[in-house]
Amino acid sequence: MFPATGKLIKQSGATLVTYRLEGAYLSLPRWAKGVRRGRVQGSVAGVYTPEMLKGMKAGEIDALIDKDIFVDTWKWQEEQPGGAVNYVPEKAGNGAAARLDKALFMCPECGKTGTLSSRGNSVSCSCGFSAEYLSTGFFDPPKPFANISEWDAWERKELGKRMEALEPGPAELIFEDPEAELSAVEGGHRDSLLCSGKIMLGNGPEGLRLSVGDRSFLLTDIETMAPVLSSLLLLSDGEGYYQIRSAEANLRKYLLAWQYIKQTAV
Repeated sequence: MFPATGKLIKQSGATLVTYRLEGAYLSLPRWAKGVRRGRVQGSVAGVYTPEMLKGMKAGEIDALIDKDIFVDTWKWQEEQPGGAVNYVPEKAGNGAAARLDKALFMCPECGKTGTLSSRGNSVSCSCGFSAEYLSTGFFDPPKPFANISEWDAWERKELGKRMEALEPGPAELIFEDPEAELSAVEGGHRDSLLCSGKIMLGNGPEGLRLSVGDRSFLLTDIETMAPVLSSLLLLSDGEGYYQIRSAEANLRKYLLAWQYIKQTAV
C-alpha cells in the first residue's frame, strides 16, 4: 500500500472492505505484454467498520490491507486441479516466456548478469543454461527454481552479497544495458528528453552511480525509485523527477541495487 492509504481511510470515516484477487498475476504478468486468458477469481477478505479502524494507527491499517490482499500465486496454482493454465495469444515472437528476461537478470548456473534471454516458452543464458516456462507459471525442470518467486528470492540474496562486498575505489562496472532514455518529468505529466545512451551502474570513489548517457546519479542521492511495468523506472533526487525508459533493458536490477543501498544505509 502507498504510505498515505491508512491515513486516508481513517479520515474518510468509511467502512473498509478488502478484496483479494487470485490468479491475476499470471493472467497479466508485469514483465509481459498483453493479457493472458486464464483463471482469475476474487473474494472479500475482510470488512472493518469505522469503529474498528478508529483505534488503529494508519500504519496498522496499511499492514492489515497488505495481509488481506496478499496472494501466494504459486501456492494457489498448486491448489488448482491440474494447475490453472494461462493461454498466451499466438503472435509472432510471443510465447509463455516472452520478455521474462525483463524480470529475471541473473543466471543460476554461471551467476552472470545481462546474459539471460527469453524466447517462445524458454529462458536461457549464453553459458548454456535453459529452462522451459510452462503456461501454469512453473519451470521445467523445477530445479534450481520451481517458479519466478524462488528465482527472484535467490537473485535478491546474491545481489545483496555482491553489494555488501563493494567498497569505494577505482571505477568498476556492475551492470550495463545498451540503450535507454532519460527524461525530466514536468508539470502536467509532460516529460522532456535529457539524453539517451547506455544505462550503467558503476562503483567508484564516491560509491555506486547510476548513469544514462552523459547524466548520472549517486544511488545515495536518489530519494525515491519506482517501476512502471517493465520498461519504465521513475526516480527523484530531491531536486527533480525523472524517468528512465528502455524497451529492452532489465531495469529491475537497478531498482533492487538502489533498494539494497537504501535499506543498508546508516
